Amino acid sequence: MMKSLAGITGVLLIVSASGLAAQQHQHGQDTAQARMGQMGQMGMMAGMALPAFQPARLLEQREALALTDEQVARLEAIRAAAKEAQDQAMATHEQHHEQMMQVLQGERPDPETIQTHFMAAHAAMGMAHWAAMDAGLKAKAVLTDAQRAKVDTAMPGGGMQHRHGQGGQRMR
Repeated sequence: MMKSLAGITGVLLIVSASGLAAQQHQHGQDTAQARMGQMGQMGMMAGMALPAFQPARLLEQREALALTDEQVARLEAIRAAAKEAQDQAMATHEQHHEQMMQVLQGERPDPETIQTHFMAAHAAMGMAHWAAMDAGLKAKAVLTDAQRAKVDTAMPGGGMQHRHGQGGQRMR
């Protein structure tokens, strides 16, 4: 699901960025949509620092991190809540995507209707990303300072370099 989420996000970002760039060029001003696109990019960049702290990843490393039973239970609850929120957001995304595609296939697609569904799909995707980011933030807070340091040591930057193929080793 995460690979399809990343693929869909990439397509939406490309479509959004090209549309926003054209709109900014045409109007020569900073629009609300352009600001939303910039905020989305900032959120994605911030989210790249959290993969090492995703609950599932921490749970995979429970022995290396010496997680307590209470920490395991809290991380499992965070993971379940995040999955539910992501599933709900993705269902909303799919619904708006399908509706947008139906309108696009019509003889005279209405740009306003398309924009409404596009923006709703984009917002739903943002909610899915936020659910993952929020889970990483909450999971990080469950750890002790020593456990966080161990994760940071194993994955410098909390996972950012790893995401670009230069990351640290797996904890042992």
